[in-house]
Amino acid sequence: YIMDVDLFITNGGYIAVTEAVCLNRPLLVCPIPSHSEQWTNAKQIENSNIGMISSGANFNKKLNEFIIKKDLYLENFSKLNIEPTGAEEAKKIIFDNC
Repeated sequence: YIMDVDLFITNGGYIAVTEAVCLNRPLLVCPIPSHSEQWTNAKQIENSNIGMISSGANFNKKLNEFIIKKDLYLENFSKLNIEPTGAEEAKKIIFDNC
């Protein structure tokens, strides 16, 4: 279902962030306060300018801002130079060693 969305709202867990980034979906990240890995992922998203960080207290304000900036975030994905080739590399390793 991720391929059908225009933007992605997540708590910042690694798998969700990775899938959204590989599919070039802007992220609104709402990390859980005591989960440092989610905050690290959220900060990386914000620093890469492909999304923003929110919290429960400012969610509605950030969501509106996020929607307005969606096209800017989409444009910034092209600047990241990400090539999600992990599956192809794994296939090559498996078949080359079998």
